[in-house]
Amino acid sequence: NTVCEDRNLSGEDLIQAQLLNAQMAGADLSDADLTQANLTNADLSEADLSDATLVQATLANTVFDDADLRGADLTQVSSNNTRFRNADLRGNDLGGISFLNADFRDADLASVDLSDADLQNADLRGADLTGADLTGADLLNADFTGAKLAGADLTGANTQNTVGLSGAGTG
Repeated sequence: NTVCEDRNLSGEDLIQAQLLNAQMAGADLSDADLTQANLTNADLSEADLSDATLVQATLANTVFDDADLRGADLTQVSSNNTRFRNADLRGNDLGGISFLNADFRDADLASVDLSDADLQNADLRGADLTGADLTGADLLNADFTGAKLAGADLTGANTQNTVGLSGAGTG
């Protein structure tokens, strides 16, 4: 188990790093290159991942609670059961990514592109999705209770069995 809590790894080359079960809470990974890194079961709570590259990274059961992911490149990540509670993902392009069983409770997803994303069973309670693009997204069984959806576009999204969507703030 790698322990890098509160470490400054800003701009580091961590391509294909094996960081399974890594304890990286509070670490500064801004501008770091984590392309194809394996972060399975890693704890990145309160980490700064702004402008980091996570292309094709494995994020199964990874925890990003209170993390800053603004500008992070998450292209083609493998993400199941990933936790983003209260994380800041504002303005990111997450289109087409699979976030099965993801926990986005109270996350800031304002103006995020989630078009064609797979958000089946996602927990989006209290999330800010203001102006988010959810066109064509698979929202089967997702929970939007208390979410902010003003200006969000759900055109063509699969909203079957969603919870809280009708009562979410869309105006």
